[in-house]
Amino acid sequence: MYAEAKMIYDIFLDHKANYIEPLKQQALQYQNEKQASIYTLIAQQYENIHDLEQAHHYHSLAKQALHR
Repeated sequence: MYAEAKMIYDIFLDHKANYIEPLKQQALQYQNEKQASIYTLIAQQYENIHDLEQAHHYHSLAKQALHR
């Protein structure tokens, strides 16, 4: 639980982007709400590094995961 809380802190408060690749791999293991939350974390990291095209792509994937 600590590792997940630290990751969320790093992404949203420290604006880090070092979890993109591990989260992409993790997203493949889940569906629906869990997958959507992972895609949202990925999208936020792309926003942190100002890659808005990839951020938009992962926000779209998150929405699709919620509607399956």
